[in-house]
Amino acid sequence: MQTLKDKLAKGNVLGTFVGIGGIENAEILANAGFDWLIFDLEHSMICMKDLLSMIAVTENKGVASLVRVPQVDPGLCKRVLDAGCQGIMFPMIANAVEAKQAVQAVKYPPKGLRGVGLGRAQDYGTNFNEYVASANDKTCVLLQIETADGLNNLEEIVSVSGIDIIFIGQADLKKNLALENDNELEKHIQKIKKHCQEANLVAGIIEFEPDKTGKRFEEGFGFVAYSVDCLIYLNAAKQIVTKFRKA
Repeated sequence: MQTLKDKLAKGNVLGTFVGIGGIENAEILANAGFDWLIFDLEHSMICMKDLLSMIAVTENKGVASLVRVPQVDPGLCKRVLDAGCQGIMFPMIANAVEAKQAVQAVKYPPKGLRGVGLGRAQDYGTNFNEYVASANDKTCVLLQIETADGLNNLEEIVSVSGIDIIFIGQADLKKNLALENDNELEKHIQKIKKHCQEANLVAGIIEFEPDKTGKRFEEGFGFVAYSVDCLIYLNAAKQIVTKFRKA
């Protein structure tokens, strides 16, 4: 199976955020053909038991599974990595210290501080040695820039070794910077993308309209999220209802 890093090496990748728990939801979205899915533990009610099943079905479909954690928590990171996800997204990274802590939580020594254990990722022991030997190269670290501190400390953040993707949290960035219009926000977005390109990092972003999603790829963003699962379902249902109400 191609890993997310394999896919990134070949070109742009498209995915979505998953906040509705359950193996069925993960399988439906994996069947849709996304390159990756991010299971959101920051803002959703997804439980750890459901998460394990959702990761498993996603990976078995050839789709990369990622997990967004609420903060840099080495204990939680160990659990979701041992469940078999290919990377972790960390929100609201403010400085290089936090960036280094995030990398250390994902990587085994000597690159990090991840503890060695057994789980689905290691095939419950069947592929233990192979997994431990290759995990540092295959697992991804995704850092979100969405605060004033993160923006101000961007140069030192992107200089931290072990980062794969810098992901722009548009909604939080606009709120935290108290921006009044999208034009000002866009200036910051382009600045972040430029720093990523100069540091040879993949720039990521989320959009909620198909046309805007495609435009971000054209601009040089290599990792783009199209919306979130609940909005995808809601908008599809509303379109159907609106069509029949008009009829």
